[in-house]
Amino acid sequence: MGGDGTVREAIDGLGPARSTIPIGIVPMGNANVVARELGIGRDVEQAIRVAIEGEPVPMDLGTVRGDDFEEIFLAVVGLGWDAHTVRLTDRMRRSRPGRVVYRLWADGLYGVAGLTSSLRPGQERFRVIVDHKPLPARYCAAWFCNLRTYGKGMAVTPDAHRASGRIHVQARKRASLPYLLVQLGSALTGSRTPEFVSDFADGLSIRMEADEAVAVEVDGDDRGWTKTLEVGVLPAAVRVMAPPQSPDR
Repeated sequence: MGGDGTVREAIDGLGPARSTIPIGIVPMGNANVVARELGIGRDVEQAIRVAIEGEPVPMDLGTVRGDDFEEIFLAVVGLGWDAHTVRLTDRMRRSRPGRVVYRLWADGLYGVAGLTSSLRPGQERFRVIVDHKPLPARYCAAWFCNLRTYGKGMAVTPDAHRASGRIHVQARKRASLPYLLVQLGSALTGSRTPEFVSDFADGLSIRMEADEAVAVEVDGDDRGWTKTLEVGVLPAAVRVMAPPQSPDR
């Protein structure tokens, strides 16, 4: 019972047994990305029923290693704008007014943090290498996704699938606010961001390299700054209980 961070900690704590013990989720967080991906609603009684009577479906796990951390992830590793938004939201939540706003309207707090982060001057640039082949540009933001769902029902990598055995990438080339709005509009409609804004790829291994340290978040948790990042995938590493009528199961 909890959000995506709680689910990740439970799966991580199971160690090697995570491939044999099905995970039941009762979503209690803000975004609940994994639950949304599997069609598990916020109604507690229905979620418990799914955990008991549903069907276990396979799900890949992502692996991520930065300069100072190494862990698994369920949904997304975000670089640049996304990570700055997470960090600023966390900072605002620690203030008394921020805690009140977050309880009343969490999305509003994320919106303010996202707008503020988009206006940062001198945004760091980095390179992305997918299966040892570099993508063609230097990027200001990127998402390395194990799932299609991002945030509250958006899709920054609409071709991703929880059991594809691959990590899907969107890397944004243009930093200014109008291009961010184009990207968010595409994510809201579940379509690909236009090519003049972002590049897309997918692979078994992703590497990020930067001359200056880049902000990074993992499943919505701030992970500081890193100059290098290695992302991989563990195919069908966990089974999660989903509704029997869940599409694409």
